[in-house]
Amino acid sequence: MGVARGIRIARATARFVTFVTVLSISACAPKVRQDYDPDLDLTVTRMNKNKVAKFEAFTLYLNGVKLEEVTGTRYVVWLEAHGPDFLRVEQVTLEIDGELLELGSGKRTEGEVVCWTKARIAQSLGITPHERCDFRETYSYAISEEQLQQLANAENVVLWLRGYEVFLRQEMSSGNLNRFRDFVSNYVIEVQSSAPTDEAIANPTGG
Repeated sequence: MGVARGIRIARATARFVTFVTVLSISACAPKVRQDYDPDLDLTVTRMNKNKVAKFEAFTLYLNGVKLEEVTGTRYVVWLEAHGPDFLRVEQVTLEIDGELLELGSGKRTEGEVVCWTKARIAQSLGITPHERCDFRETYSYAISEEQLQQLANAENVVLWLRGYEVFLRQEMSSGNLNRFRDFVSNYVIEVQSSAPTDEAIANPTGG
């Protein structure tokens, strides 16, 4: 894949990340979202709002993503972090049924800061605001189809995260794993028609 195309894809997925972040405010946000970019001929299918951890004032989401383009299909997982500051994630590891899957440092999209309207109104009126801002950042980690299936079929998954002055160990809930199972069964595993049985061959009409 050329450098220019890679940059365009990164920018397109960054736009999708922002879109997902905005929609995550809604209580009825869908579990899976799909977008198509005609300029890149790129289809992005991703899990949405799969909250895996909440500690102090931070919230973490871990979502599986399928990228379909002309050159083929790739898979990644997106780690989204929301909180009072940027986590500056340095290392992520998934412990899947006791087996360690090193995701590494990943690729960070541009972080964004969203402040509540009341703070901006206070500033416009010259009043000292009790500002409440949400720092949001997303990290992308390459993962294979087999690794996604291993994650979806696991009985126990622990997220290990190391960031700037932050160390987190978080066991994923059954709800988290069920979302991965649904995503993998519906969007990752190709549906194949089963071979006909000897009975069907001998009696194709079923009579």
